[in-house]
Amino acid sequence: MDSGGSRVDSAMREVGFRGIGARLRALPAAPATIPLTALLAVLCVSPALTVGWRMDDHIHRAVFAGTPEFPDLFQSRLDLFSFLDGDEKRTHELVDIGVLPWWTKMDVRLSFWRPLSSLTHFLDYALWPRSPALMHAHSLLWYGLLVAAVGVAFRRFGELTQGEVLGRVPAVAVGALATVMYALDDAHGFPVSWIANRNAVIGSVFAVAVLLMHDRARRGAGWKAAAATPLLLLAGLLAAEAAIGAMAYLIAYAACLDRAPVRIRLASLAPSLAVVVVWRLAYNAQGYGAYGTGYYLDPVREPLRYAGEAMLRAPVLLLGQWAWPPAEIYQYAPLHTVRYVVALGVLLVCLLGLLLYPLLRASRLARFWALGMLLSLGPVTATYPSNRLLLLVGIGAMWLAAAVVCGVVGKAPWLPAGRMARGATALGALAAALFHGVIGPIGLPGAARTPLRMAPLVEDAIATLPADAALARETLVVARAPMGHYAGFIQIVRLLEDNPRPRRTRWLASGATGVVLTRIDERTIRARAAASFINSPSDLLFRGADFAVRAGERVRLTDTVIDVTQVTADGRPLEATFTFGSNLDGPHYRWVTWERGRYVPFAPPRPGQSVTLGS
Repeated sequence: MDSGGSRVDSAMREVGFRGIGARLRALPAAPATIPLTALLAVLCVSPALTVGWRMDDHIHRAVFAGTPEFPDLFQSRLDLFSFLDGDEKRTHELVDIGVLPWWTKMDVRLSFWRPLSSLTHFLDYALWPRSPALMHAHSLLWYGLLVAAVGVAFRRFGELTQGEVLGRVPAVAVGALATVMYALDDAHGFPVSWIANRNAVIGSVFAVAVLLMHDRARRGAGWKAAAATPLLLLAGLLAAEAAIGAMAYLIAYAACLDRAPVRIRLASLAPSLAVVVVWRLAYNAQGYGAYGTGYYLDPVREPLRYAGEAMLRAPVLLLGQWAWPPAEIYQYAPLHTVRYVVALGVLLVCLLGLLLYPLLRASRLARFWALGMLLSLGPVTATYPSNRLLLLVGIGAMWLAAAVVCGVVGKAPWLPAGRMARGATALGALAAALFHGVIGPIGLPGAARTPLRMAPLVEDAIATLPADAALARETLVVARAPMGHYAGFIQIVRLLEDNPRPRRTRWLASGATGVVLTRIDERTIRARAAASFINSPSDLLFRGADFAVRAGERVRLTDTVIDVTQVTADGRPLEATFTFGSNLDGPHYRWVTWERGRYVPFAPPRPGQSVTLGS
């Protein structure tokens, strides 16, 4: 009896364990998996609800507030991303007020056609104009939709290639792990938590929808799916230029997954390609695009310059996606150290290629996601590297990371044969699991508060400025401003907060460089930068390195004339004199400088004397 009972108990346990194992293997395909992952993603980025309005959000607030003080300086409420349209008169007015630095190229263009994204902000300010938390909640909703769409794509393409051997872990389980990794990628914290960057999330939602609809059409869903694909692409392009990254995955699909003859594959891409061409023609006809800036490049108008910069920026973006440091280091590192960041990115690309090569040989699904990842780098290299640009790049990257991890755990046949090679692959899988399964998810809630890191340079610093009524009659002279263009927000933030704002703002140098100020006479001061007034990539926003400043160049502003007296070998301003309309010590001017996150009172040196600020 006892022996028979033991055999029965053993059999029951075996059946039970097998049942549990089967349920666990079926879990990734459960209908609730994707919405639960999307909900988890939204919860992890929910700290964004407390971020408030930051940086470009203030420009949008000014547009919707009406700002009669600046009646001609802001664009339409449905054209929120046309910051500078190349109008020299308008740009000069912004420099004169102090919103832009004095070295700005007067015909600079930073104008982007994003009416669909503008419409979402229009709804925000129509429904809850005083609640940044609800505006952030709106952005979080779009992120939840993006994660859900990516999860559907991973599952759908996993089913398409179930016959591929990825080890004991089925392709659908790889997709489930990839969905979680994507949802909790800390690179997504910034674009989700910055209200003005919602356009990137919206554009990505439509880009993934384009891929899904194209797949349906190619699997025989009919003409409606085929017609919907280019329409969804157009919607994405009207939300954000980055949505053109959808074409990267469509091309990868045609190259790696579509089994039809080549001519049919090309024909399937034609409607979407036509949409891109028509959109770009309309984009150009309306005067949108970038020019004169080192921050953004126009691949159509400046193809050679773009190609050269893209080769430098792409490795840095992959470095930010796969490992550390984040791609933003490219923006804030001194110009002479940028090459080291690029070299580190190139090294990572080489190691990544060695790690993924066996998988890419074995799996056409892996080749699809890898090619989509690489091609989607193209659109985002048109601006300076930042982790916030990786929403589409990360889709392919997270599937590949999950496949490597699952392949090692499941002892997949594609693993290299040599002991050393297997050990290196296992080490790579451990690194992928560490970065994207542990560090990324832990860091995501903190990354969702990333815009607050700019507060000491913008909002917190502005709060330390004088607030007496006399300031409204004075010119605020900032001897050394925060890095980049952050001092330009003084006028806008003070206006929106109904605090006294200076009549004008004059900032002599940015915090990216030390500066020596020498008083020439009662009305004139000379500023000499330690390296250059344009000393970091972020300083290139309003004048690119290809647009040199000449010695002898003069900028005439109300009550101030700026003469460039010396430039660097590559045409960046090194020294300039500032001649004001009256005595610098007189009541017309209020002097401050930026130190350790705050503006402090500053007394200009006496005639014939000098003072050094910063290093």
